[in-house]
Amino acid sequence: MTVLGAGAPVPPRSALRIRLAVGAVLLSAAVTAAVVTDALPDWKSLERKVTGAAPDASGTPGSASRGTATGGTGTGGTGTGPGAGKSTKSGNVLTPEGIRKAVAALTAKTGSNRVFGATVYPEYAHFRVAVKGSDTRYESYSYYPDRGLETGIIRGSIIGGDRPVELSRYDWDVVPALLRTAEKDLKVKNPTTRYLIVRPPNTTFDTPAGFSVYLTNEYSETGYLFADAKGKVVSKHPPFR
Repeated sequence: MTVLGAGAPVPPRSALRIRLAVGAVLLSAAVTAAVVTDALPDWKSLERKVTGAAPDASGTPGSASRGTATGGTGTGGTGTGPGAGKSTKSGNVLTPEGIRKAVAALTAKTGSNRVFGATVYPEYAHFRVAVKGSDTRYESYSYYPDRGLETGIIRGSIIGGDRPVELSRYDWDVVPALLRTAEKDLKVKNPTTRYLIVRPPNTTFDTPAGFSVYLTNEYSETGYLFADAKGKVVSKHPPFR
């Protein structure tokens, strides 16, 4: 047997074996990482599937929440597709009267209208209600005109600077004008989905409480506007082209 000295070149066959061994290790690590990543639950996607909520109910850029699914009453969609602009037989929630009914039902059941934001579609409204005594924990509720308020299965904690806010701070009478402005100025062709986000104040971005109105169409072209809690439009964002 020949013993190679320090610095001696590795024979081609040995070098090939080393490369194959390293490649196998790297491939195994990549497969393991992919399997683990795929197995982890995506709570934000789960909340959207279960509640039909917008990607971020607070509407604040960069804000987020940690959520877990717990037992509770289901809060699935109405079967017409959220935001399609078709109200249920019991009424359209995306109106001043509809929102007030939803808030009244929320207050009657929970004893509070202190939230980390809400999302309102024509068919229903979704709320993230602050847990009593906490400025970070929330529980989810959804309101349907024909079924009333239902407890959601998502509970979590807020990260990213959102602060709880009382819904009494918002002027619901400005909602129709905001929707008209969005239809006129956002230049979304043939919108099929429209919804309102009730945004809480955010200390990280130093933004006050306000509204966001979103329009999108079947091609996922989305435009939105921001307004303060009294309805003054502060910015408009047509679809990126």
